[in-house]
Amino acid sequence: MDCKEIRTEAEVSGSRGYLLAKRLQDILLSGLALVALSPLLLLIAVLIVADDPKGGPFFVQDRSGLNGRVFRMYKFRTMCVDAEERLKDVLQDNEMEGPVFKIRKDPRITRIGGVLRRTSIDELPQLVNVLKGDMSLVGPRPLPTREVAVHTAYQKQRLLVARALAGKPEILILDDSSSALDYKTDAAMRRAIAQNHQDSTLIMVAQRVSSVMGMTRILVMDNGRCVGYGAHQELMDTCPAYRETYRLQMGEMT
Repeated sequence: MDCKEIRTEAEVSGSRGYLLAKRLQDILLSGLALVALSPLLLLIAVLIVADDPKGGPFFVQDRSGLNGRVFRMYKFRTMCVDAEERLKDVLQDNEMEGPVFKIRKDPRITRIGGVLRRTSIDELPQLVNVLKGDMSLVGPRPLPTREVAVHTAYQKQRLLVARALAGKPEILILDDSSSALDYKTDAAMRRAIAQNHQDSTLIMVAQRVSSVMGMTRILVMDNGRCVGYGAHQELMDTCPAYRETYRLQMGEMT
């Protein structure tokens, strides 16, 4: 098969149709939930203000959404009104690694706030964000902008991969030529893709033979030219460039 004959056969309209259906589902379900839960939401708001009248019932925070877009995320307030200012006083008690902050017995949490957090009821106002299109009912959790600002390349790449997989893509393109993922995470990700995304077309851009050996078809490029196309063993038999790359990266062939 000549390399020029290789074409992408994905239906772009199908992908757009999925996104449209997903958006309509978000609007319908979040709208119905807000209407059905409105008495409960009102009651919780009253309880929050009664427990701590120094502030309102809602907590609003800048979060980093899809493609880094910043939006205002809504939650029921579960902490004292000056919780953000007091964060520096409890940072040393952080029980998480990296930029994420979390401690089990946070002194800033109010009495009603503890109940709301244990039951995850404090998240219900995010239905407004779903209705507005800031978030989706199914997808990765948007992180505070202050945490995203100090993410390492590894953490940013894991977040991007998670967002891509959450969208159930028809075509999934992975580029490991500049990957920040460690080998263990990379292998686990490939296994998860194989198990849960069998209907997706996976395209891998790689410089490591080990990354593409198990692919159905491999396209070998050399200085912008296509010099080989086929499965791993086929290329080992017919493509000198692939065979030499394998020898250099994987060791002498036995």
